[in-house]
Amino acid sequence: MDEHDTRDTHPHTPDVTIHTGGPRHPDPGEIRAELPADLRAEFDDEFRHALKVADDLGDLSQLAHVLAQWQGEMWLRRSPDADRNAEIIARLNAGLPVDTVTAWPPPDQEDT
Repeated sequence: MDEHDTRDTHPHTPDVTIHTGGPRHPDPGEIRAELPADLRAEFDDEFRHALKVADDLGDLSQLAHVLAQWQGEMWLRRSPDADRNAEIIARLNAGLPVDTVTAWPPPDQEDT
């Protein structure tokens, strides 16, 4: 480890955690099965690269990042609001305005 590496070196403190299983954390096979062909190819490329980095360097952080990113994608796709979410994301990525709603009242407007 070089002098600029700030990771905790205690053996019981993980730098990253990889979650799999359940609706929020589909495993790579579930992700592949549910993606359309174009996104499946993108996932495969990213996943294979992350596996190679893990094998070459013994570092799982990129693999954890790739899985978390695609698990989030699957969470959005599985949502009953998936089409609306995709539209909002496309508008945001294009720099277009989107309607917003407050998820809860601000503290000064809560019923007491």
